[in-house]
Amino acid sequence: MRRPAIISILILASALRVLASDGAEFRRSALAAIRNAAPGASAERIQLLATPDVDSRFRGVAVSKASYDQALGRWQLQLECIPRIACVPSVAIVSSPDEKLFRSQRRVHPQLLVRAGERKQLIATAGPIRIQTEVVCLQSGGIGDRIRVREPRGRRLLVATVEHDGSLRVGGAQ
Repeated sequence: MRRPAIISILILASALRVLASDGAEFRRSALAAIRNAAPGASAERIQLLATPDVDSRFRGVAVSKASYDQALGRWQLQLECIPRIACVPSVAIVSSPDEKLFRSQRRVHPQLLVRAGERKQLIATAGPIRIQTEVVCLQSGGIGDRIRVREPRGRRLLVATVEHDGSLRVGGAQ
């Protein structure tokens, strides 16, 4: 008799990971990612075919692939959550006769938020403990990328994840 109780607890725990939203957070992040990849894309020409549910790990959306359909005069974009496990991939359509609207038809590179040599804030978390310090980036990276950093005066190297606001994170979620 205990097995059904355990199963219902597991189902409840997985349901709590999904954010209570109507897809607005995903939609807002997707439009920002599309405008970043193609500054000439106007909002009225962008159509999101689905707005998936996102979970608590959701940090943003990236355009992972763009392909142009000459016959229909439109772009088809593959959108992925950052991190990828935060939601299922989605598709967007951008109506535009401009074949050069996106920089690359195969792979769209995400915007770099940190560049090698820059000083950035690193946030390290371990349970309720949160430490914030300045580090020097040894690599460039966009949202969700893992890059190498070091302390300004030290030789200690760390691997940090780039956050949507350009800060860097080591350790568990906030």
